[in-house]
Amino acid sequence: MESKLNFFDVFKFHIRMLKQDKEGYMIGVYLLNMVIAGSIPLLAVVLPRYIIDSISSSLLTDTIIFIAIFVFSSMVLSIISTKLKAISNGNFVSSRLQRSKMHNDKFKNISMKHLDNSKFHSDRAEAFSSMQYSTHGYQGTMKVIYRQLPEIFTIIGFILILGFFNPWIILVTFACAIIQFLLCLKSKQYAIKNYRNYSDYSRVKQYYYNVTHDFSYGKDIRVNKLSNPLKELYVEKSNKVLNWLKGRDLNEYKFNLFDLIFLLITNGLSYLLIIKAYSEGTITLGVVSMAVMTVLGISMKLQNTFKEIANLRELTESTKKYIAFFHREYEYDVDNGEPVNTKDMEILFDHVSFKYPFSDHFVLKNISFKVKAKEKMALVGINGGGKSTIVKLLCGFYLPTKGDIYIDGINTKSMNFPAYQKQLSVVFQEVNLYAGTILENITGPNPTQEEIQRAINALKQISLYNKVMSFKNKENTNLLKVIDLEGVEFSGGEAQKLSIARAIYKQDSKLIILDEPTAALDAIAEKEIYEHFNELITNKTSIMISHRLASTKFCDSILFLENGELLEQGNHETLMKKIDGKYRNMFTTQGKYYKEEETKDEA
Repeated sequence: MESKLNFFDVFKFHIRMLKQDKEGYMIGVYLLNMVIAGSIPLLAVVLPRYIIDSISSSLLTDTIIFIAIFVFSSMVLSIISTKLKAISNGNFVSSRLQRSKMHNDKFKNISMKHLDNSKFHSDRAEAFSSMQYSTHGYQGTMKVIYRQLPEIFTIIGFILILGFFNPWIILVTFACAIIQFLLCLKSKQYAIKNYRNYSDYSRVKQYYYNVTHDFSYGKDIRVNKLSNPLKELYVEKSNKVLNWLKGRDLNEYKFNLFDLIFLLITNGLSYLLIIKAYSEGTITLGVVSMAVMTVLGISMKLQNTFKEIANLRELTESTKKYIAFFHREYEYDVDNGEPVNTKDMEILFDHVSFKYPFSDHFVLKNISFKVKAKEKMALVGINGGGKSTIVKLLCGFYLPTKGDIYIDGINTKSMNFPAYQKQLSVVFQEVNLYAGTILENITGPNPTQEEIQRAINALKQISLYNKVMSFKNKENTNLLKVIDLEGVEFSGGEAQKLSIARAIYKQDSKLIILDEPTAALDAIAEKEIYEHFNELITNKTSIMISHRLASTKFCDSILFLENGELLEQGNHETLMKKIDGKYRNMFTTQGKYYKEEETKDEA
């Protein structure tokens, strides 16, 4: 679609967006401002002519009348123009933000296969940059059109004035302005052709900026002395952006050198004709004033207007990227497909193989297993075995490359994933807390009294309640110091407990997935969690990943994975009977380690 878009498609898009936002009246605002703002320079050229002629003729009454008309009309038109400008500026910002929201709404449910693809992020950054700045892309186009419509109205008025005086001035002025316009178009080619580079440089630069300003990286940066290397990387990426901007500006500067030459040609010829006419007595002093101001005005406005039209070429190219990207076909997790209202949450993996998008390596190879309703299953094995990938497949982030997954008999390939995900409670190894209150991190904003009570109960179940109640503002204590300087920073274990509280709080969940939920907890805290685990997941199917095999003993079944293959399956007692079994070997090795630790502690 991108190659089919042209200059006028962008304007059609803008008009369509005005109608979509129910702000079609802005077209009337544009046209009204064109007449109002465009008339002000015309009055500044025409009325002084009559003022000067009346002064020259010693007509005091006429002079006062013309001055009063000039002052009053200029004041009224300026006030109306200022009001229209305020209305338009508000609309420009609102429309751009609406497009940003439209973009976010469209891509908030995009398939994970795209989010794992760097090309998608490059395309997205290039397209979305059109909506990031008030002077760029989408809003920049609106502002240029709004400014230039009055200029065009004024130019038409100037042409009519000069046409009565001397048509040659118009021809020369237009010829010079058109040549400048073509040169200006040429100067924009650098930015248009190399815009992808600028987008990539900016995206990478912003990444390093975010890293160096993110509190979560603070300890690693200081302890590992990464501040200087990160600073050097940021400076390096910033220099690439600056060099691109310098290249663009230098390219435009070379072409802009011709502006002075054409200005001298236009004004020189015009003033020569005006002086000749005045010396021959064919025009009055007031007409001389009007002609000089008109020549100066039209030459400047024509040059500026043609430059702005050339600038529109660059601005609309950026907006084209947005339009094309927005209408490109992508896979989404949307509310369609077979409805899911599970009763038992029985899971079946049927010869499932999987490789991540844009990769040739299979991380799961012909995996088959069944999780019965309300069964507790553990996934164990060394890192890279495929455990977390199984969790991602169960969460609906990806579909199997080969084979099928069934949830209560429904194939995930035809499933309504948003509806299904409402019935999941997942605790990932990486915990993300946001700068809100402890309560809001569990319930979300504006919880009801019933929701507050459920959140409090969840805090009690994971042994975080006493800690929270020790704070001055209790559950309404703010987390992190990004917004609140007195915000609380949870330890890794406390943050993980809070994430478990989120999962417990989710009332309608029928499947609970724990991806190493106790990885950041000490042995005592881990023991507390698993002692209450059966209570936490009563009447729910549960799947757990853990490297500490002692925590898997209470599970109904255990899967041992290695290099993407399912090597062993059974409960703890069954797997421990396999003399040379992988699970038995790992469990025994960990048991020896813990015994050695206990012996050291007793000594």
